[in-house]
Amino acid sequence: VAGPSDLEKIPISMNASGAHQAIIPVKDVASLVNISRLDIKAPNLPPDTEVVIQQIPISAAPSPPSVALFVRSMDITVEGAGDTKALPGTIEFQVKKQWLEGESISLENVALFRHDGDWNELTTSYLGSMVGAEDELYERFSAETPGFPIFAVGIRYDETVTLQATEIAVPPTATQIPVVTSTATVTASATAVPDIAKIVPDTPTSTAIPTATPKPK
Repeated sequence: VAGPSDLEKIPISMNASGAHQAIIPVKDVASLVNISRLDIKAPNLPPDTEVVIQQIPISAAPSPPSVALFVRSMDITVEGAGDTKALPGTIEFQVKKQWLEGESISLENVALFRHDGDWNELTTSYLGSMVGAEDELYERFSAETPGFPIFAVGIRYDETVTLQATEIAVPPTATQIPVVTSTATVTASATAVPDIAKIVPDTPTSTAIPTATPKPK
């Protein structure tokens, strides 16, 4: 379960064009994935409405579709707006450039997914590069969503990816990176599956760190 340090509350304001938006402050420490901005497409919102973002351990989130690997899942709630399942909006997020290049991941394969009974890939656009926390370079993306609140940033593949991961609990005081044993099978994939074990957890929460192993032909 995510701890208090994983919870972010951001007030929603109205910009010059009259649109509702929430700008998430840049963190002091660089992380693999950041949510940077939300635009809420609603004519009226109560003045005390705010966005609440909470990370969900990958192992605790609904299983990803067979053609994707998730690197970050989260609950993005618009508090004070009533039922938000049909509240449209735009979510801007960032993925660390060095990690994408190190895993040979094409920008066009990065996507945002929304869970509403099943995972659905959202239309995701590439916005360009930027400098983030600790002067790290990030690639920026934007996705249109028909509603909230469960999302995941994932890597899409053309072939089925079967994933089995072992969950490990990281004590709140741990400073070392735990060793995780996990297995994964990739079926006839023409694109290399990234070694998720290279991802350093951003916060001391439970997480699943799978390592992909190609299935022999």
